[in-house]
Amino acid sequence: MKNYAFLALAVSMLAGCGGGSDTNSDGSPTTPKNNLPSLSGEFVLTGKANVSFSGSFNAKDLDGDALTVSFEDQPDWLEYTFSGNELTLSGEPKLIDVDTYTTKVILSDGKQSQNYSLNINIADDPSAWQPLPITAEELAGAWQSEEHNVAFIVAEDVSTSSANIGYLIEGDKKYMVNYQLSDGINLGLLDEYDYSTVEDTRQFEVIAKSDTKLRLVANVNDQKKAFNFSPVNKAITESFSFTPTFSNDTWFSGGHIDLDSNEQSNIHVAVALPRLSHLAHSSYDYNVSVTASYNSETAEFTPISPVTTSYCWRIENPFTFDCPNLSVKFSKIKVLGVFNDTLFYSVTHHYEADLSETQKRALPLLANFLDQQYTSVYAEKFKKIEKIARPSIEVGQTYTGRILLRDPDTHVELNGTYYHSGSGTFTLTSENTGSFTIELADHSAQETKEFTYELTETSINIFYDGKTTQRHFYKLPNGLTGITEPYADQYESKFDIRPFVAVQELSMEDSMGTFISTGSSTSSYNLGYDKVTIRYAENSETVLPSRWEQDDSVTFVDGCHHYNTIAECEQMAQDNEDHIPLYYRNLKLLYADGDYYLFQDSFNSEGDAFQSYRSFRKVN
Repeated sequence: MKNYAFLALAVSMLAGCGGGSDTNSDGSPTTPKNNLPSLSGEFVLTGKANVSFSGSFNAKDLDGDALTVSFEDQPDWLEYTFSGNELTLSGEPKLIDVDTYTTKVILSDGKQSQNYSLNINIADDPSAWQPLPITAEELAGAWQSEEHNVAFIVAEDVSTSSANIGYLIEGDKKYMVNYQLSDGINLGLLDEYDYSTVEDTRQFEVIAKSDTKLRLVANVNDQKKAFNFSPVNKAITESFSFTPTFSNDTWFSGGHIDLDSNEQSNIHVAVALPRLSHLAHSSYDYNVSVTASYNSETAEFTPISPVTTSYCWRIENPFTFDCPNLSVKFSKIKVLGVFNDTLFYSVTHHYEADLSETQKRALPLLANFLDQQYTSVYAEKFKKIEKIARPSIEVGQTYTGRILLRDPDTHVELNGTYYHSGSGTFTLTSENTGSFTIELADHSAQETKEFTYELTETSINIFYDGKTTQRHFYKLPNGLTGITEPYADQYESKFDIRPFVAVQELSMEDSMGTFISTGSSTSSYNLGYDKVTIRYAENSETVLPSRWEQDDSVTFVDGCHHYNTIAECEQMAQDNEDHIPLYYRNLKLLYADGDYYLFQDSFNSEGDAFQSYRSFRKVN
């Protein structure tokens, strides 16, 4: 009896302490633990074009909560119902819907949700393939097939398209194409040097189309295969620079473009000039520079200076007039997207010429040409660069960088006969002063100039000859720091980006060897004790006599390949009655890191002198 009495007392005490209640120690009610809802079924489904699709899932909630279902990335053709905790999928995908889809199913009990990944593969139906017509308006813009590494671009505004010219990207290759839409999409690959010659073709049949998708069929290894194409992504918020054919990982010429800002930028673009019978030397396009600001919301550049450049086109009939001055004005430059580091863009512009009314009447074709607005599309390779804070800069150190602006008005007279337009390096002599030396390539004359400067967190500001330039810094693709070298006056927003490094003390032995240009794999220099061997192409080689200078740089003279020494070549030029000008070159090694070598490249000839850089990869 005593044991039973003790047990009853213990139970009574536990009850009094709240051991079996729904309240916390402070008397507040406890919150019951919520059980997550669950969804069961097959989450990898297959279907087929033009065939009804279905699928079902069961939903559960241990707490009996009311459940809801929602989808993310739901295909347009897919429908669903959710009733009695049963999720039913349905739809009838078409040929345009052939694809693999990954969508998120979200099951919620109002308190918490559970996410499920649903994969749906819609198979093709080749028996239903039928060619469809496509218009230029439907094809306008840039299209890509990421799975097959192919993209093409045609004009967005076909009403002002100057020609059926576009571009095709296949892997790392780019082709200019002439496109025809009479029987599907026919792309004629144009000869690189003669746009009137079609070297090869690519043909696509259109079997399905929508505003955001094309399903195309092409012959691949004598078999028909279908490809999905979608618009190239236009959402670009990265800084990058165009890379002309003469640029490389350490040199960007023609201006940097910030696509994530509205700041003024300089852009190198091409403009189309159709071949006209009355223009003797016209061609499809030529490169010009335009200053503009970028709007990331519309992906458009607004030209700041509409009149960018003028060209003089010789008229075949010289008795009418010799040379109308042809100017180009831009109304729109639009980014169409990026594919495999290729920027797609369109240019809308028109031309103006200083023609009298009499001349316009005499040349109706030219007058009609000037009345038209033209839109052309282009594909340009680019390399991304990153704007960075100013690196550490020390007084007493010499750095690579031009001080003179890229402008003919800033030429400096040297030795009374030469006009020098550049410098390769500069030295900071105090906290606010610096100097740079200009020198002729043959070492016959040099002069040191002084400038002042100030440092900010992001730039070094140079004050020289009554002008102020702000030099910014970028991280280049090869990891080096780059510094801007701006142009002057109307080209203030245009600048090159060159390597910014501290100049090293390097010897003649460090400078010897074979160096391949980073801008061209077929261009190389072999620097020896008394010869410089230059290869500009695989089967082109020039051997020139050379001379090593006291500063461990090497001088050579273009055109002296018939002579053993520079002195012999100079004597020949002096003795020649026609006064043959000599073209002196000098290479001085400034920086070496691994197989990367940076030289100062100088030249002088017939009153002109210049200093710049040349980047190489050392091979032996």
